[in-house]
Amino acid sequence: MSREREPKITPSQVPAFQNTSSSFTRSLLCITSLVLVGLLAYSNTFQVPFLLDDAIRIVSNEDIRTLYPPYRSMEKSNRPIVNFSFAINYAIHGLSVPGYHIANLTIHLLAGLLLFGVLRRSFAQLEPTLRTHTNFLAWWISALWIAHPIQTQAVTYINQRYESLMGFAFIATFYCSIRSLESTFSKAWMLGAFLACSMGMGCKEDMVTAPILLVWYDFAFAGRAAFRQRIPFYLACFSTWGVLAWSMLHYTQEYSGGAMINVDGLTSWNYLLSQSEIIVHYLRLSLFPNGLCFLYDWPIAVSLRDVIPSMLFVGVLFVLTVIAIFRAPKWSFLGGWFFMILAPTSSIIPLKDLAFEHRMYLPLAAVLTAILFAFHRWIAIPYRWSPRIVVPLGCITIAVFAVGTWFRNSVYESEVSLWKDTIQKSPTNAQAWNNLGVAFVRIKDRTAARACFEKGCDLQPTSTSNRLNLASTMMEEGDHVGAESLLTQVIAADSMNITAIANLAHLKMEMGKHGESVELCERGLTLNPTNLDLRMSYSSALSLLKRHSEALLQCQLVLESRPDSSEAHVNLAYAHFRTGDVERALASAQRSIELSPNSAIGYEAAAQILQGTDHSTATKYMRRACELEPNSIDYSLRLANLLVMSSPEEAIPLFETVRAAHPDSLDVHMGLAAAYEKTGQRNKFIESLENVHRIAPQWTEINEFLKRLKQ
Repeated sequence: MSREREPKITPSQVPAFQNTSSSFTRSLLCITSLVLVGLLAYSNTFQVPFLLDDAIRIVSNEDIRTLYPPYRSMEKSNRPIVNFSFAINYAIHGLSVPGYHIANLTIHLLAGLLLFGVLRRSFAQLEPTLRTHTNFLAWWISALWIAHPIQTQAVTYINQRYESLMGFAFIATFYCSIRSLESTFSKAWMLGAFLACSMGMGCKEDMVTAPILLVWYDFAFAGRAAFRQRIPFYLACFSTWGVLAWSMLHYTQEYSGGAMINVDGLTSWNYLLSQSEIIVHYLRLSLFPNGLCFLYDWPIAVSLRDVIPSMLFVGVLFVLTVIAIFRAPKWSFLGGWFFMILAPTSSIIPLKDLAFEHRMYLPLAAVLTAILFAFHRWIAIPYRWSPRIVVPLGCITIAVFAVGTWFRNSVYESEVSLWKDTIQKSPTNAQAWNNLGVAFVRIKDRTAARACFEKGCDLQPTSTSNRLNLASTMMEEGDHVGAESLLTQVIAADSMNITAIANLAHLKMEMGKHGESVELCERGLTLNPTNLDLRMSYSSALSLLKRHSEALLQCQLVLESRPDSSEAHVNLAYAHFRTGDVERALASAQRSIELSPNSAIGYEAAAQILQGTDHSTATKYMRRACELEPNSIDYSLRLANLLVMSSPEEAIPLFETVRAAHPDSLDVHMGLAAAYEKTGQRNKFIESLENVHRIAPQWTEINEFLKRLKQ
């Protein structure tokens, strides 16, 4: 028995997706106003500095320094397309911050315009009562989506281009697919959808759900006949999973080294329970975006009893979505869009960070669509609200969200303001306290930094990052005993921690324990032979032990791998200087200055090399070092000691500044004594010598000299 062949469906027979009631002028007005809304909402972002991971992904990322060939910027990233976009930015304007923000905002605006196109073509397929205001509803939703404060993390934080560029590709895939249903150039639009889907797979893992949702959309909106004829197109889109698989598998360091997945102490069940509360929180922020927090310290749910209300609420929404697949397939797509896009990060795969607001970048569109359609159907239509009421109401809500975004963006104006805001929202967040401390270190406020690191250690005593940063601050303040204790604790807990080993080796060197420093460096290099910073410390420690030939060898090994390292040239300068080769030492110091003219270490090295042979030039170099590092106590002390011979009046206030920070420093009081003697201030001279005797009573020569002075 033969079966009748199914008739071929032509584009003209597919339900029209265009809103025929809207004119070109209205469409142009909508597009222009959407762009204007985005520009106004994000007008204060262009000077927001590089923040947090921007330092790794952009500022110090050598892979984005080369634009051609393209694979150079892609090969060391699990999200190669975004890395390539950073390379394009760098090729155009280097590390100029505004250019990166312009790119991020452009991506966001293009995504919003594509969303407008998807919405108005989709709304044309709904019931007649909802078609009447298709253009306005699509514009309203898109404008709210563009201006919503929850989007700031994906737009203003440059590193989260991973989310926004993936979102752009996601929406572009749907826009091209929908256009392929209505256009005579169907294959060209299908190719566009395939390319957009491939691009998205190289941006972020969340793109994995795009082909599934594409099938869902066509099943709900295009009809079964069109759905069956587009199976080759769907298979092509599913094949883009190969791009995602390659991106993830060719560079796995982000997953293993970054501890992004398989987090210790966090099971899939605990993660799923926690996500029910987080999803409810996301929904609340979608309606009332107050209390936005850059970095959450979300508590892990231990049992079902802890999250019953939120689990029931999310469960009801999920069940309604499943029921709607059969009863109202077009409306089911909203639930599918929300749940499926959140699934990779908000279901059973345990990620290090339980909650991030940028994860709502795409799901927000479904939430806003559901809210505005509910308003239109149950309020605007039954109560016969005219456009004179609805349009101003829409403009007001957009303005409120845009103003909220503008104020939210102002929080990003500096690392300090961002982390202060985070701590205000999450005061027990040890990581936020640590990050605030790092921000204070960068602006040279060590007192505030130490207080933050101590608070972080109090909140999370086992935090390695807080203890390492606190130890570094203690070292800079001269608290060697406290720093040694902390670093020893970290190494005891984690014997493979290279950073702790390197820091302790440097500390031992400052404490004069050069043999112990060498042992620690050798231990660290055994664990990680390619650690050039540790090798430089090794060189310094060997030099201080007068093992000069070995020290020179270590410097040369570093320079072979890092010939443009100003720090390595400084180490080489000291190694030559300690062997008595002043000429080569000075050449290495000057090479360091050429490589990094705004770094103080080269000038300091040149000053120390020349202080015995060319006092005036040494003083000039040391002045420049102090100009570059005005808060450095060590540099001020070295300059003061140089000035004692040539300008003791100028040296005295410098010594006094250092004494305020280190009142019991023997070097400071000896320097002051010499300066007061040079200027003829006998009483001050005696007072300084008395302080020397107080600090070093065993120094009998000073005591006898004081007795003779007072006779």
